[in-house]
Amino acid sequence: MVYDLDARAWTDEQLNAINTRRGNLLVAAAAGAGKTAVLVERIIRRLTDPVAPISLENLLVVTFTEAAAAEMRQRIGAALEGAAARRPDDENLRRQLLLLNRAHISTIHSFCLWVLRTYFYRLDLDPAFKVMDPAEADLLQLEVMDQVLEECFTAEPEGGPITELADSLGGRGDANLVDLVLKVWRFTRSLPRPETWLAETATCCYSGEGPLEKQIWYPEVKEALNLRLEEAEYYLRRAAKLAAGPGGPAVYLDNLIKEEELIKELRKELDLLSWGEVCKRLISFTFGRLKPVRDPGVDAIVKERAVGYRERAKKLICGIQEELCRDGAAVKAELGRAAGMARALVEVVRRFDGAYAKIKRDRGLVDFGDLEHFCLKILMDQGAPPGELRPSDVALELRRRFDEVLVDEYQDINGVQDAILTLVSRQGTPDDANLFMVGDVKQSIYRFRLANPELFLDKYHDYPEREGGPNRRIILKANFRSRKAIVDGVNFVFRQLFSRHVGELEYDDDAALICRANYPEHPEAAPAAIEAYILEGRWDGENTAEFNEADDGYEDGSTDLEDLTALEREARLVARRVKQLVHGTSEKPGPEFKVWDAEGKTYRDLSYRDIVILLRATRDRAAVFLEALQQEGIPAHVDAGGSYFAAVEVETVLSLLRIIDNPHQDIPLAAVLRSPIVGLTAADLARIRLAAPEKDFFTAVIEAAGTAANGELAARLGNFLTRLERWRTMARRRPLPDVLWELYRETGYLEFVGGLPGGARRQANLRALLDRARQFEGFARHGLFRFLRFIERLRETEGDLEAPSPLGENENVVRIMSIHKAKGLEFPVVIVADLGKGFNFKDLSGDVLLHGRLGLNPLCFDMENGIKYPTLPYLAAAHRLRLEALSEELRILYVAMTRAREKLILTGTARNLPQRAESWSAGLLEKAERLSPMLTSRARCPLDWLMYALARHSSATPIRMLAEIQESRLLDDPSCWDVKVITAAALSEMAGREAISLKQEKTSQRAIADTEGTPLIDREKLRREVDRRLSWVYPWRPLNGLPVKLAVTELKRRFDVFNDGETPTRIQVNRFNRRPMFLQAGSGLTAAERGTVTHMVIQHVDLGRPVTAESLGELLQEMVTNEILTPEQAAAVDTGALISFFTGDLGRRLLARPEKVKRELPFSLAVPVAELYPALKSEVSTGETILVQGIIDCLVDEEDGFLLLDFKTGRLPADPLAEYREQIELYARAVSFIFRRRVKEAYVYYLDGGTGFKVI
Repeated sequence: MVYDLDARAWTDEQLNAINTRRGNLLVAAAAGAGKTAVLVERIIRRLTDPVAPISLENLLVVTFTEAAAAEMRQRIGAALEGAAARRPDDENLRRQLLLLNRAHISTIHSFCLWVLRTYFYRLDLDPAFKVMDPAEADLLQLEVMDQVLEECFTAEPEGGPITELADSLGGRGDANLVDLVLKVWRFTRSLPRPETWLAETATCCYSGEGPLEKQIWYPEVKEALNLRLEEAEYYLRRAAKLAAGPGGPAVYLDNLIKEEELIKELRKELDLLSWGEVCKRLISFTFGRLKPVRDPGVDAIVKERAVGYRERAKKLICGIQEELCRDGAAVKAELGRAAGMARALVEVVRRFDGAYAKIKRDRGLVDFGDLEHFCLKILMDQGAPPGELRPSDVALELRRRFDEVLVDEYQDINGVQDAILTLVSRQGTPDDANLFMVGDVKQSIYRFRLANPELFLDKYHDYPEREGGPNRRIILKANFRSRKAIVDGVNFVFRQLFSRHVGELEYDDDAALICRANYPEHPEAAPAAIEAYILEGRWDGENTAEFNEADDGYEDGSTDLEDLTALEREARLVARRVKQLVHGTSEKPGPEFKVWDAEGKTYRDLSYRDIVILLRATRDRAAVFLEALQQEGIPAHVDAGGSYFAAVEVETVLSLLRIIDNPHQDIPLAAVLRSPIVGLTAADLARIRLAAPEKDFFTAVIEAAGTAANGELAARLGNFLTRLERWRTMARRRPLPDVLWELYRETGYLEFVGGLPGGARRQANLRALLDRARQFEGFARHGLFRFLRFIERLRETEGDLEAPSPLGENENVVRIMSIHKAKGLEFPVVIVADLGKGFNFKDLSGDVLLHGRLGLNPLCFDMENGIKYPTLPYLAAAHRLRLEALSEELRILYVAMTRAREKLILTGTARNLPQRAESWSAGLLEKAERLSPMLTSRARCPLDWLMYALARHSSATPIRMLAEIQESRLLDDPSCWDVKVITAAALSEMAGREAISLKQEKTSQRAIADTEGTPLIDREKLRREVDRRLSWVYPWRPLNGLPVKLAVTELKRRFDVFNDGETPTRIQVNRFNRRPMFLQAGSGLTAAERGTVTHMVIQHVDLGRPVTAESLGELLQEMVTNEILTPEQAAAVDTGALISFFTGDLGRRLLARPEKVKRELPFSLAVPVAELYPALKSEVSTGETILVQGIIDCLVDEEDGFLLLDFKTGRLPADPLAEYREQIELYARAVSFIFRRRVKEAYVYYLDGGTGFKVI
């Protein structure tokens, strides 16, 4: 390639970015703006400057990935070769070419490694240190965590803070605590001063000092409250609009307008009121009773919709009252509890950090995080005051060395990396500053890797565009990639969606794209319109779940659309559209349009390799699209991680390694025996099982191999056992890579999979496993067991080995990949699919939320009552993290839509389409072009955002028709859209047209067709056999609908027993998404709630003292003080009924033996199915049981047996004994089984009537 410096026509903005020499430069380059070309051109011009050339050895070029660094090096080399070809006598160019391989063009980690290798003596670091693979580091961290926790638990007394922390987190063993500690520790590694952050987050955020309004988290709580109030106001406004419109319930208007004004007034005064005053205003807010509608002209549907909107507003206000409203004293008490957990957690993190650092130092190891932090330690003056970033003498030396520091993808760096780049670059005067940063914050999509786009945004807002100061911002907004139709569509959507709240940047004129791509006109070029397909997810007869997994097991492409899940239906639609694009229709065969070939400078037919399908998440979803394409005869390839370990060939080899390590593992052993390595059938496995039914499967294999009656099977098993023993011996003596290669060679499995469909990829998968084994052999500690543990850890953490792709760039296949993988790429035709997939907010519901500015925010754990609930700082962090997650998702959508060069197609599925369309039309009520943050933050999936914007376009009539919107405020925009709404009925009609035949008949014919060419088979007999098998009915089908376990109260309902005062089975609540209701003020109690409260009081009565009105009053007051009951609940307790019980015969028996009384005793009991369902045939139910669970109110251990009591509240039934006999007898049966003692007496005691009925 010959590089011509003058071959490209640069824009004025690009030339500014290329030629400006003074000051630090931030280049904000939009999608398709040619930022890499600008960066390379700037480097080449600086190297070839005729007045003041610089040398490659005096440049530091930092990229985000190794691949990007390699591409950058290749481009610079090509440019230098081109320049040298034109100027063969230029010695400087030849010298730069020689320096190319030594130049600092690398990732930030590679640069840090160079600093450590060069200046290792500045730290207590072995010069021969080894950089651990991330997987090796992960394993070592787990080992260190085990040691640290063992030391912590041993050192502290029983019930100490760390033990309490572990108990609070729950889970199996200490797994939750281990995961949380590592999560916090890894988060701190992205910060330049992790120790400082830990110290501050353990004290400042939970000090409880000063007014709440001055706390760092208070603005976030206020913003979250404001957004929710605004949403409630919006619902009331829509309700009022309906009430005032034709057919509307006008009598509702007074209430609706008054309620809307009250919310609006409160929003205006949020900044003026204290938190206590805000809470008082919120708690006093009530919704009045609506006036009855007597006007016959009122449309019932309009009325229902108006009431529905008001109910949504009420739900929001009630949610705010329950979740946020608590006084200052309560907040500070909660913060005190949370502070203890935070301090304990920080202590464990610090201990882990110290222990991990020591073991790495002792073994001469560093991990990737160490590369950055050790580098920062070398570059930073350790004597500088806290918070000051002062360069060390090494940093000053590097500043003198590097004439310029250039950073690509600056939007994706974190705080540590930014500090390093700041220290090695010169700051100060315009003539001295030398940091060049290029990136696009709208494409910052790596927050999950702890990238911090705020670093870019701070400079973007602070740096002026004018020249002259030490810092300058240059904006590149010309797009050289996409056709004007795509650019217009992207601008139309994101002008409305991006804001400081969601997106973290306003999509103004500086951010909007300008089309500069030059596509020559052609009559068969791609049509202008962007296509948007919205599919209805609900189906006639389909349940309300989004994905109703209906699978008829057929794989030949004949599956009818009615049987497909929502995702499968969307994939089938995409596949058909791809087929139309490439092959046309019966009316118009051939490619739908031609695409521009930049290399050939001509238009050519569209082919499969021009098309890519982009998905937000590919795991378990890309395979659905792949199958749909293949069913249409379309060659396709999934370029996605996360599927490597799911590959059959990889799982088979791993199963073989597992049984070499330990053959007494049933599932891996059966997998290997069934695989082509051994080749047994399912019937063979059954015969092996029969050889030793009660023993593990490996023992059964040994016994089956020694049974002469098994004949050929015994011989094959004997051969396998001989080989297995040899392989186990080999694994103990030889390195793992040698063992794995010998397994490939001896079994022939590598060659075998090469002959299967997709053989090249399967072989590449197995070679990748071998490469990983070779890499693992270089770990500090290795071996087969440790390798298998490493693999399992990768699975548990949802990690994966990258599935290698043998696919060439020019292979004619449709590519399916994640949006993240597509970043930096471009394609003629882009289909962004699965836009209806909901956002993943699972990180916002953990026990602890982490934020760089807001710190460490745990839930409040109330161990005494066994509950946990969010504090205000936790809610503040959740709000901020949610907005940041939404911002990232919006940027991901932007990246996806800007990959297209000539054609963009968008698809998504939505349930309850009319209701969703009504929600999408919300933007039609807004006057500004940019949609309000209240609306954009409500989105649950990318399709919501897209439809919020498109609903305001003239082409989106189908959306507005579904929403029944008559009046609308549309935006005047040049973008062109083709919006298609495909309802369930339309899909059903499509399926009817394409139905070929009955499935059972087709399957029968297919099975018989497989026997063509085999004349000895009786075809009629075979047909009868196929029909017999297809007609087979599962004999235990009657058991399918039975529950595995039942609560006793369900049994009571099953026997047609009902009691208004009885509550459902009482279980201890372990988790609340909001503050528990019994800690809040509420309205009157229902009968069931009064029953629950009464049971709670009986559970807490002190049986060691007389039960009097005074003692019960003290108990109730104590329960209110401890927030077990609310004052309202305490007032509802009938203390007279309790005194009557405890002064009666039964109550005195409890008081006489207080130490022998058990209250609220849970139990589980296996009951034969035949006993619960006598109508079932005995041959079906014999031997089957159902687990029955319940809670016994009171059990008294007396000398000659148990006294069992069951308390009831509410009305007295006509026949109490018949009502509860089954339940009480089951209780007695459970007690006798558990304690091996009989229940001598059992009573049902009605507290309201003061009457006990003896059941036993």
